[in-house]
Amino acid sequence: MTLFGLISQPGSQPFVPGRDVASYLEGQRLLSGADRSYAWVVYPDGRSQKAPVAYWNKRHIEPMPGSIIFVGFADSLWRGTPEAMNADILHTLTQRIPE
Repeated sequence: MTLFGLISQPGSQPFVPGRDVASYLEGQRLLSGADRSYAWVVYPDGRSQKAPVAYWNKRHIEPMPGSIIFVGFADSLWRGTPEAMNADILHTLTQRIPE
């Protein structure tokens, strides 16, 4: 598992079966401008999924081994820009070669 984006400690984490996206982000401090409600999961096969991670919308979504969890920019940070910027970053992450 790789944690990436606007978090205090990006990098690799061991995969734990049954663990959801929100639990991988526990202990991470979100940086200024981070989306506090959603993270993105980029699976090794190139698919991506938006994962609700806030206390009010959390769903149990388990990433596969080798996935990337990406915390992007909040929509409220800039008008129109974060969505396009997040999409560009996600597109780049889906093109990677899994380890």
